[in-house]
Amino acid sequence: MNIASIQFAGSNPSMGPHNSPSSNTLRMDSRPDALADLLDNTTVNGAIPLRAYLDLRARGEDSAVQRVHSAWKPDLNEGGRIIDLIVSFADGRSVTLHDLRRFSLTGSGYRRFEELIRKEGTVHREPSDAEMRVVPRDLPRPEISRPSQQLSAAVKDV
Repeated sequence: MNIASIQFAGSNPSMGPHNSPSSNTLRMDSRPDALADLLDNTTVNGAIPLRAYLDLRARGEDSAVQRVHSAWKPDLNEGGRIIDLIVSFADGRSVTLHDLRRFSLTGSGYRRFEELIRKEGTVHREPSDAEMRVVPRDLPRPEISRPSQQLSAAVKDV
């Protein structure tokens, strides 16, 4: 598998305008040992290794993928952070595990990968809608032109 990068992308829609999407990406092309460890020592939903799961997804074997998905039934609470795992291949294709709360990824490979991406990954955070609307109070007030001042004074007199 020619995997270029792996990314955790997360958001918390229940936060409404305070939701701040973020991602953490790790380039894998220079980490063949870490990649092999992740693919071979991580189990998806207690059913198959991550390498086999990605292969099923890449080949479009929907019935086999569905069996893996049904092997684990989480009890999801409402709200909370939603994190996707996005595996991007060198040829431009990608496989996304949408909402990791719906998956059980276990094994030493996954634990080591989580440590590695936290330590060496590239983090990107988008501002929330609420942050985008904040206007600092210490900005100077815009200057009002003399004709506008005269017009304002004339309107007050009427």
